[in-house]
Amino acid sequence: MPRDRAYSCNKTATMHTRSLFALLFYVPLFVAAQPGALDPTFGESDLGFGYGDGGPNGAETAAIRSDGRIMVGGGFGRYDGILCNTIVCLDADGHPYSGFQNTTFMGNRIEDMVLLPDDRAVVCGSFTGRVERFLPNGTQDPTFDPGAGAGGGGAFTISEQADGKLIMGGSFQTFDGVPRMRIVRMLPDGALDPSFDPGTGADGTVLACAIQSDGRILIAGEFTQYNDAEANHIARLLPDGQLDPSFQMGTGFDQVVKGLVLQSDGRILACGSFSTYNGASHESVIRLEADGTRDASFDAGNLNGSVEAVASGPDDTIYITGGVTVVEGITSRNVFRLFADGAVDTDFNTGLGSDAAPTGLLLLPDGKLLVLGWFERFGPYARTSTVLLNTDGTVDPTFGDATGINGRVNAVAIQPDQ
Repeated sequence: MPRDRAYSCNKTATMHTRSLFALLFYVPLFVAAQPGALDPTFGESDLGFGYGDGGPNGAETAAIRSDGRIMVGGGFGRYDGILCNTIVCLDADGHPYSGFQNTTFMGNRIEDMVLLPDDRAVVCGSFTGRVERFLPNGTQDPTFDPGAGAGGGGAFTISEQADGKLIMGGSFQTFDGVPRMRIVRMLPDGALDPSFDPGTGADGTVLACAIQSDGRILIAGEFTQYNDAEANHIARLLPDGQLDPSFQMGTGFDQVVKGLVLQSDGRILACGSFSTYNGASHESVIRLEADGTRDASFDAGNLNGSVEAVASGPDDTIYITGGVTVVEGITSRNVFRLFADGAVDTDFNTGLGSDAAPTGLLLLPDGKLLVLGWFERFGPYARTSTVLLNTDGTVDPTFGDATGINGRVNAVAIQPDQ
């Protein structure tokens, strides 16, 4: 989601650095009999997402509609052999929904999406104008007009404010011909909102954004300055686009932040490839108070790799995924569930896991977890790009017996039931 969601870290997504990962070959870490190992009954003849007529660029973002169907966007052209041109809607079992058909939009790649309360989907990415809106049936919305849209770079993250305005971040430098350095706000109809002025904006790519309950805007990514002020990989903006000086991030992060998630109590989860925050050691995942100070009650300890995406449940249970395979001495294959204090929940494990680092997570309303990425196997079985896990980490056999698409899934979002 908006990217105050389980992302991608979004996207997003970014969950949103869009560099391709080399496939990571693995040494088996668990035997199949252990909790969290693959269920061998899950689609023995199913090749999952990524075999058949799918496109080589795969999926980048997903969101759940209010009717329970799953929207997927990316760089693919077909799903299950059906022409879909970068966006598709799936039934809850993973098959394409015939009531959503995109026959006109021919973008290169969708990077992130946000679903509106009426299930219209606003997407951003690498295509002309960088932003588009779709009706629930898959046609482009003729009432959405961003003019020339974003130019000079891609768009990687998009979120909706409570008033229907849209925040979009990326590497772009203009919007509808007006300078907007990597961050912009649109009116609900897609037009530039002139009341949001970021000045010189971010000096590096914005990969994630989240809207706090008071309307202030969190952004994160590759940047180290915002409007010529120091802002190391995270910043909070006032509703007019100016830097919020009350956000107490200190010296910020030492490396890239790839995802942001707001928990139910307003605390902020951040993930990425960082090792410090405000000068103190914190590897790859951290929780902040709403004012930007570190939440001392959360400590995941030592991690051996970057965290590409983070998700949080209604009970503040936390899921992380990415290149990490060891958290505080506990070994798993790329996906961990943490208690609210950051300790590893050993009742959840994924057995042999994936053969390449996942890049996205989507926590479903029933507590199941969709794991996304550019993997081709999950354990000893062919499972390309997407696998659905039960609450204990075992595979759900009822989802995705389709040929699907191939490639990588990066960022995810969830839309609450309306």
